[in-house]
Amino acid sequence: MSVMVENMAFHSTAHLSHLRIIKSLEKIGASVMCNAFREHIVYTCEFLQEHLPIVINLLVGNVLFPRFLTWEMKNNVNRLNIMRQRLFENSETYITELLHNTAWYNNTLGNKLYVCESNIENYTADNVRNFMLKHFSPKNMTLVGVNIPHEELTKWTARAFQDYVAIPYNGPTKEVTPKYTGGFISVEDKDNKKTYIAIAYETVGGWKSHDMITLTVLQTLMGGGGSFSTGGPGKGEPTYTTEIIKTMAKEFHKMDKITDEELQRAKKSLKGFIWMSLEYKSILMEDIARQMMIMNRILSGKELCDAIDAVTKEDISRVVKQFLKTKPTVVVYGNISYSPYYDEICKMLT
Repeated sequence: MSVMVENMAFHSTAHLSHLRIIKSLEKIGASVMCNAFREHIVYTCEFLQEHLPIVINLLVGNVLFPRFLTWEMKNNVNRLNIMRQRLFENSETYITELLHNTAWYNNTLGNKLYVCESNIENYTADNVRNFMLKHFSPKNMTLVGVNIPHEELTKWTARAFQDYVAIPYNGPTKEVTPKYTGGFISVEDKDNKKTYIAIAYETVGGWKSHDMITLTVLQTLMGGGGSFSTGGPGKGEPTYTTEIIKTMAKEFHKMDKITDEELQRAKKSLKGFIWMSLEYKSILMEDIARQMMIMNRILSGKELCDAIDAVTKEDISRVVKQFLKTKPTVVVYGNISYSPYYDEICKMLT
């Protein structure tokens, strides 16, 4: 449902038509966007400071007073189909989606970030409006401004909200705790001659865990998607499926015996990435919003770097041993002819 909300962002509101909104944004050179995630929905606006009064009203109007006109929703159905098709065409993104669906099977963080063809019929104004009434409440909202004086932001936000009368939601509301299930799924794509594998483990505590910084350092130690050889044959070869799983298991267990040099290199790399990312105001804005929603406080770049410096080899070893005891989530996609069974994969990983 959150993807449906994203799809209708910055369309007609109680005050302005879709065309009028587009023309207003074009006139002041502003950029707006809405992105739906599993845990939150983000509306972002980039503009010159002098246009704050205009943009804040457009933003609040879209969040609080959307009209969901029948013809606008009908015209946007194709966008949902295109989003789904693009996801399926990007194997690396799709396998991450499958990983979430399997790790939290049929609950919370396992919900799909695209609209299935069978669910298009639920794309109605009433359903989207009820979803927003249920979740778009003051206690669930965070408003963040970057490079804007605090007094100006609060003044114009208060004015934008003064005409808002809360519509009571009488339906059931309850906090749902994500339940990790783990497991295995193999999805065959006959048009894809490569094999894609993803393995994940549960980490205790979520975003509020004291080990989150340690796990982030560990992630840097293990490398990202660019950590592979670009030369020679064998990339994605299905016949190497078992061997690559053994290699992945070997890399997991190697993290228990890292050297001081490797740890320091990972720390420097991570700190450099943080400072470079915070140079982008859009990333800084979203980071502040997430921290406020999750922890109700903001960690500065220096505080994050100090926490990274405090991570020890013993911390890395402890979290590795901890998550290797949990049930792994394994996804195989593409050519699955040479994929081992789940029990065999679990034995390789132990």
